[in-house]
Amino acid sequence: MCAAGPSALRHRHRGCQRPADPPVKPAQLGQGEHVPKRPERRCEAVPLDLPTINRLVRPAFHGQHVTRARLIRSGRCNTNYRVLLSDQQQPVLLRIYVQDRDACAREAAVYALVRGQVPVPNVLHTGEANELGDRPYAVLSWVPGISLEQWLATASAPDGARVARQVGWAWAAMRGFQFPCAGFLDANLEPSMPWDNPASFLYGHVEEWLSHDMAGQRLGGELARAVWAIISAEQHLVEAVTEYSLVHADFRPENMIVAEGRNGWGLAGIVDWEFAHCNVGLFDAGQLFRFEDELTPGFEAAFAAGVAEAGSHLPQQWRRIGRLIDFVNLVQMLNSPVDRPVWHGRLRGLVARVVATWVPYG
Repeated sequence: MCAAGPSALRHRHRGCQRPADPPVKPAQLGQGEHVPKRPERRCEAVPLDLPTINRLVRPAFHGQHVTRARLIRSGRCNTNYRVLLSDQQQPVLLRIYVQDRDACAREAAVYALVRGQVPVPNVLHTGEANELGDRPYAVLSWVPGISLEQWLATASAPDGARVARQVGWAWAAMRGFQFPCAGFLDANLEPSMPWDNPASFLYGHVEEWLSHDMAGQRLGGELARAVWAIISAEQHLVEAVTEYSLVHADFRPENMIVAEGRNGWGLAGIVDWEFAHCNVGLFDAGQLFRFEDELTPGFEAAFAAGVAEAGSHLPQQWRRIGRLIDFVNLVQMLNSPVDRPVWHGRLRGLVARVVATWVPYG
């Protein structure tokens, strides 16, 4: 097993409802909130009433009380509330970790590690509560703004390029936190269950998913065979990339917040790091460009320029390798045992477009 916690990282660039009160209901959309294009949740939201939210948030704000709380409708796994306090102008985020208990401590550790290099929320408090079924929770600073996914729908090309450069800076900074191997991270950011080669780890399952499992059923035989033909023919390109660093692992515009300042629009924060682990950096790049037709003109070039400005580099064929890695992600999501018709239909359409436009390497 490889060993590389924060001390070993090489950084180059400078995680019971009270029946007397009704649960807080979703309200109208506010800053930083939107209805995502992925409507189905993996886990049901945890309904909380105002007194319960008040007890959870109180340790971070002694002498204050919650005046309003709003369930945020985006997200797939965890439950998030936008919370207003009596003596606090800015709201805070109450985040309840539903699917993975270890995600709270891991996410808090990642925020502490990257702060100053990547824009992330501040962790104000973490804990567990009987009201949550002993689930862990965190109180985080609120990142004001709007999701990059929503903003891109109306953004100009120059504004999009400015933000893309900053996303490139953030990606380069993350790539600076390096590990000797790939693998999942524990609460101390030590790699657990390391993979000798992430491509071999992932590709070892893909043929089974496409041939005998739900992914193949949802794609249909002809499309599934075409996907496997591409992946198997070009697996060597992914296996050749062996530099492992911190990855967000859900590095999509939905999890990036932009805001307008004196110098124009900019990247205000990257949120939802629950899946963070160590892998090849192009894992994140593939996700960023998954729906490339929704990005502004010049976004890719500006992103690459930002990476270079931060003192990092993108390997040759980086877009192709990133797309191959994300191809595996798409197949894995299509292999889910839980049926999500809208999302799986969108994924199938994306896979079909990629296959139709794929040009064989060499």
